[in-house]
Amino acid sequence: MTDILRGKPIVDELRSSLKARVAYLKAKDIVPTLATVRVGTREDDIAYEATATRMIESVDARIMKLVLDAEVTQEELISTLRLLNTDDNVHGILLFKPLPSHLDEDTISNRIDVRKDVDGITDLSMSSIYAISPKDFIGKSGHVHLKHGYAPCTAEAVIKMLDHYNIDISGKSVCVIGRSLVIGKPVSHLLTARNATVTMCHTGTKDVAAIAKHADILVAASGQGYSVDRTYMKEGSTIVDVGIHVDDDGNLYGDVVTSEAIDFVSAISPVPFGIGSITSITLVEHTVISAEQI
Repeated sequence: MTDILRGKPIVDELRSSLKARVAYLKAKDIVPTLATVRVGTREDDIAYEATATRMIESVDARIMKLVLDAEVTQEELISTLRLLNTDDNVHGILLFKPLPSHLDEDTISNRIDVRKDVDGITDLSMSSIYAISPKDFIGKSGHVHLKHGYAPCTAEAVIKMLDHYNIDISGKSVCVIGRSLVIGKPVSHLLTARNATVTMCHTGTKDVAAIAKHADILVAASGQGYSVDRTYMKEGSTIVDVGIHVDDDGNLYGDVVTSEAIDFVSAISPVPFGIGSITSITLVEHTVISAEQI
């Protein structure tokens, strides 16, 4: 019997806690506020913006949505971020990426004040992940306390899921498929900090399936839909599917062929209704934490 690791119980639990924390802040005339900055009209950006809006409003916090023209200049975008950095009523900044090709994404990302970098995209936030230790994981919520900034929300969501379902990380063999700065690299460091032995596979890895098949925990984050089939799975293992794709009929699916995992692995997260919702509530949590640190 394969356990389905759904995100809803985690979201519900964290939402309840966050609503109480937001109410406490509001009593002190502080309204936790997330500012989103979207350039152009990419459909996936719009979809995530809608999800973030629903999630932050569900805890009675506030969202400020800024939409810039796809032809915005680099200086105009940096100026927008500068204004948000200095606005004491803004506690978190979410910059949707990728940016149009005429913009220097790395330079622009690093113009976000690290104290408001609630999705962990600045170099300073990312570098802080290298210095974490087991003591920096706060409670069963799986929150990661960094010296500077915040962990990328999706990477932290993986930890939250494993912790909530009491899936032990320490001493386990973990295979992470993918090496992006959004998930692959940061989640590998978070898992290592929890005493897992991590192998990070990528496009240059030979025979990824052979490596994955020996893992107690498999984190699929390659961005390739239905690329992880039974040949990648160890019987009795745990699979966290981070991929998200849309078929021609508008249905969501992940990196993993879930039908081949059922009744073979011990547990698997579904797509949809898995990691995605935890990522969104983690973004809200980071914004509330930022407001609490005023």
